[in-house]
This record gives sequence, C-alpha cells and structure tokens, in this order.
Amino acid sequence: PTSFFFFFLATAQDYDMRDFGQRVPSTEEVIEGLTPAVKFRGISPGSTQAAPPAIASQLITFEFNSYELTGEAKEVLNNVGAAFQSEKLSQYKFLIEGHTDSTGSEEYNQRLSELRAEAAKTYLVRRFDIASDRLMTTGKGEQEPLNTDNPASEVNRRVQLINVGN
Repeated sequence: PTSFFFFFLATAQDYDMRDFGQRVPSTEEVIEGLTPAVKFRGISPGSTQAAPPAIASQLITFEFNSYELTGEAKEVLNNVGAAFQSEKLSQYKFLIEGHTDSTGSEEYNQRLSELRAEAAKTYLVRRFDIASDRLMTTGKGEQEPLNTDNPASEVNRRVQLINVGN
C-alpha cells in the first residue's frame, strides 16, 4: 500500500507526469496517463517502486485570484470524471493538487491552492458521482510553478491529478 503522507510531501519530480499541455485529453488518454505501470516482482534486487502516475493539463486552470473552474477546466474534468468511472481506474484513489502563481502572499496562495483542489473535487463528485473518499486534495501554493521562468504566469494557476493507489 502506498503511504498517503508521501503525496503531501512529494514534488512534481516524484511523479510519472503526463502533461497534455494546451489540449483537452481524451478519456482514453486520461486512463492511460493515470494507470500505474505494471510491476514485476523479483526482477532486480533493490529495485524501487514505480513513480505514481499523474496527469496535468494547462487547461485545468483558474482565473486570477479565483478558484472557480473555467469552461476549459470543466471540459478536461469531464473526461477525467469519465476516466475515474472506467473499469481500469475505478479501484484507485486520487490526489488533486492545487497550485497558484506567485502573485500574492505565500499564505494567501496556499489557501487559494487548497480551494482550487477542492473545487475540482467538488465538480467530480457532483457531476460524476465519484465517491468523495476516492478523491483527496492538497494545496501546493506557489511552490511548484509549471512555468519556472515566469512564476506569475497564468499556467501556474492549475490542478494536477495523481493516482495514489488503492
């Protein structure tokens, strides 16, 4: 079993991240991106566990100073919700990470990132009847910008989804 505590301390580099950039991934692509790699036991001594699969889309974003989902964000989350209902992903739990740009205080951005993750969770639970206990949320604030060259960039106002196991 995967330790959930790890995911609160993990950074984006700790995931097997599939970034869909500026396009809406299909339900099938979401399933593929969030399905864990097949693990073979005993192949090599001391082998490490595969990184948790995760997805990002620059379209699961938010307006400045807001945690209201944009139309594009809902479009992506519609495919995510359908993927979560699929046979391949129905047994897994997911972490929704909220992120912000660097504008504003660190405390404000931390809270805003938490609200963004909760907004995505609420949307998935209400629209797709996903069991609430399958979706956990955390806020990363401004600590992990997608665009490191411009921490104030709008692409940093986003959520990412990580498969945390059964």
